[in-house]
Amino acid sequence: MTLLQSYNSAAEEKDIVMNDIERPQMGEMPHAIIVEDEESLSTIFRKAIDMAGYSVEVISNGKEALNRLQNIAPNLLLLDLHLPQVTGEEIIEAVRQKPEFSDTRIILATADARLGNHIESKADLVLIKPIRFSTLKRLATRFNPSHAA
Repeated sequence: MTLLQSYNSAAEEKDIVMNDIERPQMGEMPHAIIVEDEESLSTIFRKAIDMAGYSVEVISNGKEALNRLQNIAPNLLLLDLHLPQVTGEEIIEAVRQKPEFSDTRIILATADARLGNHIESKADLVLIKPIRFSTLKRLATRFNPSHAA
């Protein structure tokens, strides 16, 4: 049983099969999920990612994020490391184990530079807070599959 399944099993007492994960199709707006428990930051992150051309969904805790990631493989996952209930590190471990997420770009956003350095090989990018709005927008635009050259 994977970490993603085990958290849901504890909550719902059933196994999860991750066969029907939704992924934005060519021609559709790419989708981003922001997992950030600090509301003021999630608002800023949402605006920057939205301006980079994504549809955006914000989740405020790790358990909800794991549950949502059973149904969708976003193009971009912006992930805080210190989250309530399930850590960002646990989420990234679960996501990186699944082939459905092979095209998902992961940006870690953390104030914990040491932990960020420790797991940077599992992410596409590690940003140390505070993060400039313009920097996040520019980097998210680079990861946007509709802007790929």
